[in-house]
Amino acid sequence: MKMKKLFLISILLVLLFACGNSSIDEANANDIALKYVQEGSNDSWYVSQTKSKGDNWLIHTKILGNNCIEKYIYIHKKSGSISDVRGGNEC
Repeated sequence: MKMKKLFLISILLVLLFACGNSSIDEANANDIALKYVQEGSNDSWYVSQTKSKGDNWLIHTKILGNNCIEKYIYIHKKSGSISDVRGGNEC
């Protein structure tokens, strides 16, 4: 009985470790941001700058050939979810 409990605990620890350490790297965050801004848009967006801000990636995106339209997208490093979007017409 003691071995069975030890075995189950070790399986749970392995699963927790495997699931808990996944995170979004900078390249994946850029991809998520570009997919977000390009959805339903005919414009060509690009990533101007990416910064690490605590638990989030801050991705600054712009439209190619138009410096007035830009968006700042915050993407959570652990989940990959978009936590905030700011910006618009800056001119």
